[in-house]
Amino acid sequence: MNKIQSIIFETILSILRTENIKDYYKESVISYGIRNYAAKYSLAKDTYFVTKNSFLHLEKSGFINKGYLMRGTKSKKNGFTYEHPIPTKVVCDLIIQEPRNEDRIKEILSRTDAVTILTSGEDSLLKKNLQSKMPIGWTINSGNIFQRYFDVGICSQGLTDYVKVSGKVKR
Repeated sequence: MNKIQSIIFETILSILRTENIKDYYKESVISYGIRNYAAKYSLAKDTYFVTKNSFLHLEKSGFINKGYLMRGTKSKKNGFTYEHPIPTKVVCDLIIQEPRNEDRIKEILSRTDAVTILTSGEDSLLKKNLQSKMPIGWTINSGNIFQRYFDVGICSQGLTDYVKVSGKVKR
């Protein structure tokens, strides 16, 4: 957990300490706020995973400069996006089950602390099949965070390659 992530973590905990937060989680404005901070928690990480296709695209297009990718270059126009291997909705649905259990929240955020750079084509493939859910039978305790990518054919094994990122966090 880096410095920015630590501050975001404290912000998430502050929101979850709100009286009766579970009762209001289904209100879109509340769940949106929690999802937004949970997403930014991983987006604040110093490295993002890359698929073979996305890394080739970034290199070929000249987006990696001095070993870093600027977070702000993400766009449809540039042909790539940032994607959470475990959808933020899934992460937050797990967190809200025990909103006052700081250790469990930290564990969930730690296990799901990943962002993957996908090409626009890979992102479209994922959206067509498993946009905001994990495959049936997947669990946070035993499942692979990249299971959606396996199931739709983006990759056949866990991702290990990454790029360093810098600049303002962009969602």
